[in-house]
Amino acid sequence: MKKIALVFSLISAFSFAQTDVEDQAPESMVSLQTAQNVMTYDLRGIYQIADKTCAVDQGHTFNSVKYSEGEQQLSTDLKKRINQYLNSDAYAADGHFYIDLTISKSGDIKQINVGPDVPNTRYFYEDLKSAVKKLKGKWIPASCDTTPIESKVRVKLLFDSLVIDNNPN
Repeated sequence: MKKIALVFSLISAFSFAQTDVEDQAPESMVSLQTAQNVMTYDLRGIYQIADKTCAVDQGHTFNSVKYSEGEQQLSTDLKKRINQYLNSDAYAADGHFYIDLTISKSGDIKQINVGPDVPNTRYFYEDLKSAVKKLKGKWIPASCDTTPIESKVRVKLLFDSLVIDNNPN
């Protein structure tokens, strides 16, 4: 009799264990659709990085690099491109970032660097670079006296991300 009771108790225990596992399976699965990332940013400014080759104190005249459409249009275009190219669901960016542009003597963007160096930002930085590459306007290069020179422009950005978990459990 004890053996029969033991067998029935083991069978019932296994059946409840199976039921528990089946009940837990949907809740323990991770769904990427249960979270939402809200990312905001502020364009903090566009600055000419100082050029040491054109010494104003020695009588040279320095003219800074300019965006052909004007600084306000650059700001508008850059915001538009960032909105198009950044995937807020793929990453969460928080803090100060910058985009450094090297403008050639002919007015083309020669190089784009994004920083600071932060781990796991490769795709975020690639998207920022893509946004800058798609700017429609042309650059008027900086000049020393009347000679065009290579120059650098820094765009400062402040990002803030909020991850919202829509999962009720």
